[in-house]
Order: sequence, then structure tokens, then C-alpha cells
Amino acid sequence: KFMALILAAIIAALLCSCSGGKTLPDAPTLAAALASGLDFDEELEDIRKNIDGGKGRDYAASRGEHLNARLISLYFGWNYVETGDAIVIGENNVIEKESYSNLASLIKDGEKYVIPGFYGRSPSGEIRCFSRGGSDITGAIAARAVGAGVYENWTEVSGVYSSDPR
Repeated sequence: KFMALILAAIIAALLCSCSGGKTLPDAPTLAAALASGLDFDEELEDIRKNIDGGKGRDYAASRGEHLNARLISLYFGWNYVETGDAIVIGENNVIEKESYSNLASLIKDGEKYVIPGFYGRSPSGEIRCFSRGGSDITGAIAARAVGAGVYENWTEVSGVYSSDPR
């Protein structure tokens, strides 16, 4: 419960600081409410065992995004979609065509979803991360999966760049 409370406290602090004028409970109250709706003890233990057991760097890197998306979905009361169950990343980071139908089958019209970005799975089932910009790629995959007419991706940067900011 301690780790779940820590994760919830971090999310609560971020939500409170970025509320855009929306009145939210103070961070400790919000953290306790989020944590009470979660039973992450078993999941956190599984994650630790998987990392200790050699699941790999991509698995470890993706778990923060996974847990954050779970907390955000709880906060908003939206559905959570595990991208590791849907998006298949093949050789040379190519998105496998089945990814679109996999994701579309998990999304229903009229409902709201939180979809974690930057990871999926290999064809053999191991968690695999995209390279730089992976969350943007996940957004584009989700847009195509649901047949969106447009996908807009806004990125906050300090200025206007005419080239790659790296």
C-alpha cells in the first residue's frame, strides 16, 4: 500500500498543480482517495518480481507509464487500455497491422479511455518500447484504430523549431 500511496501522491500533486483553476482537494486528500481505489500491492510485487526475474529494460521502462495511466484513469473514471495487449511492434520498430484492429476491439464508441504511450509488445509477447517520440506514435495508432478524421499532436516547447530540437 505504501508504494501505491506514493504513486497516488505524485499524481495528486501534479493534478492539483495543473488543475487550470478547477477546485481540487489538497494533494494528501486526493492521494488517499486515489490510493483507496487501488489495490496495487500485488501488481507492484509482480512488477518487482518481473524486473528481478529479467523481464528486461523495456518492461522496466514501461511500468511507470503503465502505473501512471492506471492512476489517471481512476482519477477521471475512464477506462484503461493496456497497450501491451494491443500494439505489436515488429522488426525495425514497424507497427504490425494487427495493432489497429487489436486496439479498435478494446475501444467502444461513446466511452473515454486512458491509453499509455510509448510501448507495446513484440510479436512473441515481450513488452517493447518505441524509440524517441513513442507516445506520439501511440496517439497516431489510436487515432487510426478508431478511424479518427484527424489526429493533432501538440508538444510544449520553449519556442518554435524549424528542425529537430535534439
